[in-house]
Amino acid sequence: MITLRLTKKTLKFWFTILWIYYGIIIIAGISVWFFNSYLVNQFPGLIYVPLGALVLGILSHMYLVAFWKRFYFTYDDRHIRIYSGVWWRKQILIPFNRVTNIEVLQGPWQRRLGLATLKLQTAGQGATNTAESRLWSVPDFESLRDDLQQKALSARQQNVTDGVGAVEPELLNESAFNQMIGLLTKIEENTRLHK
Repeated sequence: MITLRLTKKTLKFWFTILWIYYGIIIIAGISVWFFNSYLVNQFPGLIYVPLGALVLGILSHMYLVAFWKRFYFTYDDRHIRIYSGVWWRKQILIPFNRVTNIEVLQGPWQRRLGLATLKLQTAGQGATNTAESRLWSVPDFESLRDDLQQKALSARQQNVTDGVGAVEPELLNESAFNQMIGLLTKIEENTRLHK
């Protein structure tokens, strides 16, 4: 089983994004407060806007550190497990025979740092366009993507099941089949009566 954690480069990337956003809010808030306090003198309480943004930035910084420490994933030939969460721990198990697509998402800063986010999409995820799970800002993403795709292809070719596959025809005997038909007929009759 292979276990991978996020690198310090990923954490540095997240901090850069975080403090650019909060820095803009803090600078804008101080500018508005300064303009208002010394020129117009109407709302002296506006200083709480940049101070609040600073406090939120510090709390977000601490949250990112905790998330970074707790996010990791493991995989073998059959499935991938993704562990995440700060207060509520989350574990996602994705069988490789269900993986249909692995998409690489790479923004300009991620390209500069050699990072990318891998989006794992699975069969039966519904009508949503969201990925089943994401592997955030991983380095050496091309070899990881190729390895995961190879394992998914191999699992589909070997027809490795995850316990929820189709029922084998040999397992359905004639009496069980007749019971199912009888039950479906009763459901159909009840539906017609209640229309």
